[in-house]
Amino acid sequence: MPIGTTLMVGDIDLADVVYTTGETVKQILQVPEPSCILIFSCLTRYLVLGADPTAEMEQVRSSLHDTVYQFCYSGGEICPVYNEHGRLVNRFHNCTLVACVL
Repeated sequence: MPIGTTLMVGDIDLADVVYTTGETVKQILQVPEPSCILIFSCLTRYLVLGADPTAEMEQVRSSLHDTVYQFCYSGGEICPVYNEHGRLVNRFHNCTLVACVL
């Protein structure tokens, strides 16, 4: 771990996963007439679902209705963030849900 790094520890459960998925889908639905939506959820979110492994997918399915979409899980998310020098560097994230609306 780099010197000066902040470690953030949190707790996430099934209700958190379903809630944040619903909030993300609400934002997606604000885009007028999307032709396709690509949704990637972190594998950690899937593992948190435990005995209800389809809960997140059901939240998406029930909210998007007839919209064309693909929902899948990824094993790690890498995204550029600004470092202390103001330059973009790639960082590994966890427990994220991202969508690309086309």
